[in-house]
Amino acid sequence: MPAYTENADKTRSITVTTDRNAIVAYTSNYFDNKQLINGIYSKPYIGIALEVQTLPDAIHHKGFGDVITRSKIKEYKTIIKMCQHYYNCENMIKSMERKI
Repeated sequence: MPAYTENADKTRSITVTTDRNAIVAYTSNYFDNKQLINGIYSKPYIGIALEVQTLPDAIHHKGFGDVITRSKIKEYKTIIKMCQHYYNCENMIKSMERKI
């Protein structure tokens, strides 16, 4: 099942689909207005990061997934769809395959 979020005025959204079993969301709620990011002064909750991964604390919970590093390469697939709703969203799909 994909993860989906959008901004408050519903003009931008992001959908993340992955074969990993967890997506962790980080918000930038610790920023003050003293840092300049791409020409805009930062503020609390100015951004979000979505990190695909194996469930946290998997080393202690058998059903959470395998986090042991082995010599064999394991492949995961993540699809990220970013959309500014005044554009055609289907043309903005970006697919990444990462080998770990």
